[in-house]
Amino acid sequence: MNKFFGTGEFQCRGETRKVHLCLNLDENVIEVWHPMSEKPLIAGREILKEKVALSNVHFHLPTGKIVRDHLADSVITSYGPGTWSIYDSTLARAMGFLGEEVGMTKIVIKPRHTEIEFNFEPFTPTAPQYELFYQVTKFYLGGPHHLLLNPGEAVVKGDEEGIAVIGHESLLKHEERIRLCLGILRGGPVTLRSTLDAHKFTIHMFSQEGSGMGPLVIDHTDIGSFLQGLFDFFSKLSPTEWARWRIATYFYLQGLGAPALEVEALSLFTFLEILDNTNTLSKQAVATLLNIKQDEAQLLCLVRHGLIHRGERLGAALVNAHKQLVVEKQQTPVDNSIFPVTASEETRDVAFFLQFCKLMNQLWATKANFTGRWNDYSEYTQ
Repeated sequence: MNKFFGTGEFQCRGETRKVHLCLNLDENVIEVWHPMSEKPLIAGREILKEKVALSNVHFHLPTGKIVRDHLADSVITSYGPGTWSIYDSTLARAMGFLGEEVGMTKIVIKPRHTEIEFNFEPFTPTAPQYELFYQVTKFYLGGPHHLLLNPGEAVVKGDEEGIAVIGHESLLKHEERIRLCLGILRGGPVTLRSTLDAHKFTIHMFSQEGSGMGPLVIDHTDIGSFLQGLFDFFSKLSPTEWARWRIATYFYLQGLGAPALEVEALSLFTFLEILDNTNTLSKQAVATLLNIKQDEAQLLCLVRHGLIHRGERLGAALVNAHKQLVVEKQQTPVDNSIFPVTASEETRDVAFFLQFCKLMNQLWATKANFTGRWNDYSEYTQ
């Protein structure tokens, strides 16, 4: 449960009222609570169209509090009374015998901006702190892993719900590279949930981690070396090269959690096409990037063509691509030992996609100069 509790002043239609607040990161909303016995904060048929604001916002943390003078430009998404209890009283509420909804009206508001900045006020004065926190699912990072940032360094550690990156100086300039590295390790996107930069505490009310394809690295003891190698690869790219790899990697990660195999495959093809840096995907570039034969690269290009230009399903696109390649080569056999053209109709699309993902994992392992075991999905293809 990712919730922060606190207080603030609710402003709407020229009226201001002190209220209890809950920053609900499970739903990415702010809940405003006030007693049902008091005058309603807002009423009327147009309530869900109202713009509201909060001021003097304080949320309490175990080590301090985060505050913000004003939070404007929010809209109400729901409004309704809570439940009733026969022994509702101040003491019963204070002692925790009543649920938060008993005797209270809840207004749910959604800030228009997903990034909200607060000032962090620790209970005990400390040196400036620098942290990044990522939300993940079904991925155990372990640690601590030491990441050299050049200059500086950070400690990376996490469990199946979150990953913390802790440094001695600002990490913000490295954040995107770190996030993409962690996503590649996880086999799907990770969500930046919050950052602490000295006394600036920023919360991101957005989640995108999705399901993913499973961890890229097999042995947990190898995670640190892979993370360092991949971070070094991204860091050494020129600004022009980084711009290309950055956007391509977003397509790659999004493809690993898409709702249909065809969409996933097209995202991976987009990844390759951005790195190709030509007007269309060429077999020469694909063969070089993925370290495969020219015929196998051409087969991939033809599958992409079938998905985009004929709207074919993945399995059918593979079969038709192979037939087209046979015609193009005439008497010469197609040199393909990777893609499962002869697999059964029921398993052909999944088998093709797993092989495609295997080649992608091999690409990342090469870029990270990684010599350990990486996920080739053999448990699904044997």
